[in-house]
Amino acid sequence: MLLESTIVLVLITILFAIYMRRGKHGLAVAISPLGIFPLFDLMGYFIENKITAVPFLNHIEWRILLIILGIAIPCTLYGVISINIKKQSARKMYLILCVGFTLIYGFATLLHVVIPRLR
Repeated sequence: MLLESTIVLVLITILFAIYMRRGKHGLAVAISPLGIFPLFDLMGYFIENKITAVPFLNHIEWRILLIILGIAIPCTLYGVISINIKKQSARKMYLILCVGFTLIYGFATLLHVVIPRLR
């Protein structure tokens, strides 16, 4: 999932830059939380084996904690951003697409982390 997270983060960054250059600042802000989960996933890869300071969490639990935070933070931001969308149907569609993407991607990553450790 390292490659997938990197690709998604690069794509979101490119879309953000394109929208900012074209002057569509609202769209740029609206898609920016989509990059938070891949960023947390990449952080989890790099600090998974380096964090040993907290005795009650091992490296797998740190990784799972970062994945859950990576799901919770953008979903909260989607709700805050959706307040500024005036049309109710557009607001619902924004929430369904963005939260759905984050949840599906997050649970797939969570399964990718947890299932190999269960064997």
